[in-house]
Parts: sequence; structure tokens; C-alpha cells
Amino acid sequence: MTNKNFFQGVKTFKELKDNYRKFAREFHPDMPTGNASLFKAMKDQYDRLFKKMKDGKFDTEQEWKSHTNVKYDFQSIIDKLIFVDGADIEIIGSWIWVWGIKWNEKDKHEQLKKIGLTYAKGKKAWCYKGTESKWRKNMTKDQMRDTFGSQKIGVGKAPNKPLLED
Repeated sequence: MTNKNFFQGVKTFKELKDNYRKFAREFHPDMPTGNASLFKAMKDQYDRLFKKMKDGKFDTEQEWKSHTNVKYDFQSIIDKLIFVDGADIEIIGSWIWVWGIKWNEKDKHEQLKKIGLTYAKGKKAWCYKGTESKWRKNMTKDQMRDTFGSQKIGVGKAPNKPLLED
């Protein structure tokens, strides 16, 4: 077994896949430069990191930060979203999704726009992109959850008194 970290600094699924392909071509036993033990070590690291990235389950906060490409303003976004009454908030992968806002609740639409969310017509939901993604595959909510992992934050409640504007 080797101590080499094949996927150091990988932050997205695309980077993980690209690095895997590069090392697979280099280390696969059927290749002229192949090395079965290095290939096995690389494949084991890939499988573990893929599962951790998919499930969002890292051993430490530092490990999570080193393998994600999420904007760290998520907390400030969520702190604002929890005051949008009826907003069902969920983090899926590196995006924040808000479900439950009806089409006729225009005041809430304006709140969500000010916070930095955009409306995704196909999902009938609002989203905040933690990273820029070229992912264009149309997926259901459950498919997104299975692929990228998710964490439900809860449903927002309006405060008893009005919030001060920033």
C-alpha cells in the first residue's frame, strides 16, 4: 500500500473523475507503465473519497473543506432564509434549495432574490449555487439527493417583528 494521496485538493466530482481517469491510464496493469498495487491503492482512495463526497460525510471539518468547493457564505445565506416563512430549506451537494414558496407569494420571491437565489422553473424551486456547475442533466429531487447527498435544514419561520434591512 502506498502513502501517496492521488486526489489531494480535489474539490468537485468532475475533478475526481478526471484525476481517476488520468491515474487509471497510468497505473492500470494492462498498460505498459502499469502497476497493479498503485492502481489498487488509487482505486481504493477514489472509492472512499467518492462515497464521502456523495454522502457529505467527512471525518473532520478540515477534511470537508479540503475536498469541497462550496462557498463558505452558506451560513449567512441560511441565516437569512430561516426568516422566510414557509421556506423548506435543503442543501443538496453544493447548492441550497428552497421548496414550498408558492407562485403567488411575490413578496417572498423578492426576499429570495435579494438573498441571492434564482428560480429553477423545472424544479419549481429556488436555488443558491454554492459552486458554478456545468451539470446539465435533468434530475428529480430524489436523484439529486442520491447523487450528491443532502441535508435538510428545516422550514423557515417569519419573526414576530420585522427584520432590519442590511
